[in-house]
Amino acid sequence: QRSGEMTEKEKQKFVPWKQIIKLRRLLGREVNLSRLYQRENVTKKDFQKLQRYLVLMLMTELPPVRNEYADVTIMTDKEQKESTGKNVLLTSRGGYKFIWVKYKTAGTYGKIVIFVPKYSKSLQRLLVKHVKYLRKHFPGNKALLLNQNFGPLTRNALTKYLQRLFKT
Repeated sequence: QRSGEMTEKEKQKFVPWKQIIKLRRLLGREVNLSRLYQRENVTKKDFQKLQRYLVLMLMTELPPVRNEYADVTIMTDKEQKESTGKNVLLTSRGGYKFIWVKYKTAGTYGKIVIFVPKYSKSLQRLLVKHVKYLRKHFPGNKALLLNQNFGPLTRNALTKYLQRLFKT
């Protein structure tokens, strides 16, 4: 039965926190040094690098959520008033907010608002850059995370994306 100890199989798959932070730092340096956000042309490889860095920042800097980031839609204050029932990244001048409406325990806890600058100023700056980049290169798109064909990412695809990110 369960003893609280990891099995050999679990130990092989386990990724230590330090390694995750190290990968995040490495990707951050790569993104900043190669100035990927300033580029005019978008290659799939560059976009995947940007998105990997964003996903790692979201997962490490904010309170944990399941794979809710896959469903996030980018909206302004005006757009958000019209739409309800979606998980939203609200882009407002005072700072961006994640508004969680659809998640596993929503019936118990209701709507949750996470004010990004409260947790991480660096993530706030990255989100501003990333949203500006998405609006410039993918004007018809409202999703925060995109798949390889530049369509909205599903929760299942985000799970697989994270698994590929840490494969050794």
